[in-house]
Amino acid sequence: HNTPVSCLQFNRLQEQIMASGAENSEIFIWNLQKPESPVAYAPGTSPTSNESITDLKWNSVVPYILGTVSQNGRVIVWDLRNKRPAVQFTDRSGKLKNCKSISWNPKNSMQLVTASEDDSFPVVQVWNLKNTQMPVTTLKGHTQGVWSTSWCPHDDRYLLSSGKENKAICWDMENESIAHEIPLRSEWNSTISWSTNMPATFSVASYQGQVGIYTIHDVNGKDNGDGTFDHSTPPSWLRRPAGATFGFGGKLATVEKSTISIKTVVSHPEILDTASKVEELLSIENHEEYCESRVQNTNTDEEKEIWQFLGAQFNEDRRESILKQIGFNREDARKAVELLSLNDENNNEELIEENTTSEQINEEEEEELETKKDEDDVSNLFGGASEDAFGESNEDDPFSGFSTSEDPFAFNVNSGNDEQDDPWSNFGN
Repeated sequence: HNTPVSCLQFNRLQEQIMASGAENSEIFIWNLQKPESPVAYAPGTSPTSNESITDLKWNSVVPYILGTVSQNGRVIVWDLRNKRPAVQFTDRSGKLKNCKSISWNPKNSMQLVTASEDDSFPVVQVWNLKNTQMPVTTLKGHTQGVWSTSWCPHDDRYLLSSGKENKAICWDMENESIAHEIPLRSEWNSTISWSTNMPATFSVASYQGQVGIYTIHDVNGKDNGDGTFDHSTPPSWLRRPAGATFGFGGKLATVEKSTISIKTVVSHPEILDTASKVEELLSIENHEEYCESRVQNTNTDEEKEIWQFLGAQFNEDRRESILKQIGFNREDARKAVELLSLNDENNNEELIEENTTSEQINEEEEEELETKKDEDDVSNLFGGASEDAFGESNEDDPFSGFSTSEDPFAFNVNSGNDEQDDPWSNFGN
């Protein structure tokens, strides 16, 4: 350079490339692949003017596009691949007399902003390179000249600007309004710049020899005009880039930017297949026919028995069908029960008859025993009792002194009270 350097910047897309600007419209492109022997190139044929280059910035999307702005507000966009100016323009209204800053939209390669350092017109103008007849919009909020601008690389909705006054303004570019005003500890702030690595963080350098680091934790949002602000669209550093949460039934809700999706997550496909088959079975009206078809298409006996049993549950006479399934017939079972009842009755009759016969035999045996006892009892030969005096006995019947009641072995068959005298009379009844 032959004049003092006023600005420089490295190319973020090709880090070994640097651009520098100075007075008398001097612009050089530096190749610093070998820093010990740098190589400088002219971007192309420069305009015939002695204007001072106040600021220059590399395009954030296209690496070979460089934008420069001069003191009188002339903007030149260089196409370094073709070594010529692609676009050059000025504010035709004549209000932008002194321009101090230029910044590119980090996502839109055709949009940039310029800032005026004139205290009578301290504005930031937004330009679309497809039509440079007039700015897209003009941002007003500063009370003194603007010296520096910086477009947020993390959220292109926000633009920072600072200047002679001791404050910085964060602009909402979508709503073309002030999102936040940041008071600064210094005045005559020459440069403001977002951090490329730390969201919501920026630095400010002043002519007072100070560098300040600031953080924006929040912004006011869109001004509704009634003293309230809309916070429905917070900055990207306050928003989750994505989110997910599980719900009932294997549902997964995900959110990405402004899109919400609900999906079904299958962790065990085999269970899902089985459940689908069960739902299919329940949706069929004739379940019995379905079970029969499964029986015909099943290879193993065990599965056939299972489907036959399931089919029996849907039969009109479910009990009869289940009995057949386990090998029973209702009519055969009824006959078997009747036969068993008949056998029990016959057995009871035989038992009664047998008990009656036994009773008769026992009575005869008792009578025979009584007779035998009378014959064998020696006491009968002597009248049977010591109190019986010989003089009281009947001469003709020596045994007339003994009555029937006194005979412990006598059995009164004709007493008329068979139930009391005969202990076997109730047996078998």
